[in-house]
Amino acid sequence: MNVLREEGVSLELIDVEDRLRDIDEDKVSALALSMAERGQLQPIELREKAGGRYRLNIGAHRYAAAQKLGWFAIKAVVVECSDEEARLREIDENLFRHELSPFDQANFIEERRQIWERLNGQIKRGGDRRSKGQIVPLIEGMMKATRSSFLKDTAQKFGLPTKTIQRALTRKATINPKVWEVLRHTEAANNGSLLDKIRKLHLDEQFEVAAMIKDRGCTVQYAIRAVVAPSDVDAEAQAFAALCRAWERAGETTRAKFLKQFGAKK
Repeated sequence: MNVLREEGVSLELIDVEDRLRDIDEDKVSALALSMAERGQLQPIELREKAGGRYRLNIGAHRYAAAQKLGWFAIKAVVVECSDEEARLREIDENLFRHELSPFDQANFIEERRQIWERLNGQIKRGGDRRSKGQIVPLIEGMMKATRSSFLKDTAQKFGLPTKTIQRALTRKATINPKVWEVLRHTEAANNGSLLDKIRKLHLDEQFEVAAMIKDRGCTVQYAIRAVVAPSDVDAEAQAFAALCRAWERAGETTRAKFLKQFGAKK
């Protein structure tokens, strides 16, 4: 990447395209307040386009805050880089901040994996192809001896635990893309345990959950409970087992009272 110059750029000349992460309006409001009081402390990053226009690379929330304030121009660093370098910089900027939701984290890490593989060679894959019709990739594979694995590279660069990276990749890989998009604006986007519940469902169950959320407007948790068939458990057997456990915990006095209550002999 080459830094060409730093300058003020008219907001009207900046195009915001194909962002991995939605704008957080609360964050924009907070940034706008800060920028109104203290000015813009950090420039955004742009790439030149044809016709004198620019494409936003880094700083979508700062750009939106400047719009909210009614600014004419914004401080920017204009850089020259490839599409893949630009995408990687957008991803890395967000991962460095450690403020992503489980949903966004999975999107960013998976996109980074794809770019990393193209630049460094394919990661070997494996997986349990029998598990609920899913293909769960084994993310960490053998790489060329002179290269570090994607997991190690990403963990070291961002200070993320390897398990966190693996979990994010697994969530992205095992939830159908159409279902995934439905979850974008639900409570599951901010709740990793809900994402994990959905990824463990059969594919047809995932689609049913997504349909209930989209068509009926119900919560993710309600949809999961409604779709997943209850286990075939004998209610009488459950009650008997509960009584046995209570009896084992009870002392002699409690047991005697129980027997007297029901007219049984000790």
